[in-house]
Amino acid sequence: MPGGLLFNSVEYAAFLAIFLALYWAVLGPRGAIGSALKRDLRPHLLLVGSYVFYASFTWWFPAILAGITVVQYTLGAQLAKTRSRERRKVLLTLGVLATIGTLVVFKYFDFFVGAVADGLGRVGLEANPATLGLLVPWGVSFYTLHALSYTIDVYRRDAEATTDVLSFAVFVAYFPQLLAGPLTRIRPMLPQFQHLPRRLDPIRRAEGFELILLGLFQKVAVADALTPLTRTVFVDQTVGPEPAQNPVLLVIGAFAGAAQFVLDFAGYTNIARGTSKLLGIELPYNFREPLTRSRNLQDYWRRHNITLMGWFRDYVYRPLRRRSSSTVRSSLLLVFIFFLSGLWHGANWGWVLWGIVTGVAVQTEILVNRARDRSRRREGRPARRRRSPAMRVLGPLYASGVLAATIVLVRAPTIAA
Repeated sequence: MPGGLLFNSVEYAAFLAIFLALYWAVLGPRGAIGSALKRDLRPHLLLVGSYVFYASFTWWFPAILAGITVVQYTLGAQLAKTRSRERRKVLLTLGVLATIGTLVVFKYFDFFVGAVADGLGRVGLEANPATLGLLVPWGVSFYTLHALSYTIDVYRRDAEATTDVLSFAVFVAYFPQLLAGPLTRIRPMLPQFQHLPRRLDPIRRAEGFELILLGLFQKVAVADALTPLTRTVFVDQTVGPEPAQNPVLLVIGAFAGAAQFVLDFAGYTNIARGTSKLLGIELPYNFREPLTRSRNLQDYWRRHNITLMGWFRDYVYRPLRRRSSSTVRSSLLLVFIFFLSGLWHGANWGWVLWGIVTGVAVQTEILVNRARDRSRRREGRPARRRRSPAMRVLGPLYASGVLAATIVLVRAPTIAA
């Protein structure tokens, strides 16, 4: 694993302590230098600090980030000047190609080429794929979608193009959310970067430290602690001449893998939100207790990685669904969204299968619930019943069970390869 300022590292704690001291005591409007110059230098610090943070992983990563920032800012400015519908479509297409193209080259090119070669091999055609073997920039799956949302919003006129280059660059590179989200939109975030608070509210400070501690507990004390168990079940027991034969161990490993999948991500997000609160900036919720509060599978995915699923909903699902609202089209679109979500998580067949199977499971539940509700209405009964105490337990258990079953597709090395 490459080095860098990982949120659960001592190096990050030292970086954050120094950064907060500079942010509030030195460069802010009440800081030693900021007050002397009568300028708030914290936006500059946020930008420089974010690039230093990203460079700690690999020195050339910031070049990719800067390129994405320049392209999306320029296209946003051009969209603001252009009234021609056709030209606006061309500009949007350029934005999508530049951003998604970057993601594809670094993360998916080798996988796609390998998949084509495997397919040709199965029909007797030999192929020697020319792979790139590029190092995947950390967080590229996040900040490409993050930046692209700005261009799409400007194209739709859901947001105005900004002329504030500094604040926009901070919006794209903001280090608390750079590696693992949550994904944000330009409208709620840009004003926060342009009008930073002069002082940190004590309540917000306490909330920030609380979130950081919660995130560290989720990430280190739970998710990382489950690694030996999941490794035993999915690596040590599934490779070699004798696959695992203990079904109880497999079930325990599957649930442990599901918990690890959720809490590793949720922990990182909570540390990000806590760090941001200490800077006086609010980031959106990304997890709302999906493992313990979900009523069913649909509700689970309203609570898990909320900002990513919201991104796919607003920028992929709804635009495609407007062309037709048929049940078949809606069902296929939902499965497609989960397929994209799986591919977004990882460039391998395990994640692809995970996305498809999860999408089919969610859509099946939707269709079953609709049929049940129609039947209840025909009988003159309310379509939905109040949630019983038993369902408060069974609902989360059912949703977690489905997640555990599907996560095996990702964890088992013979499938995920």
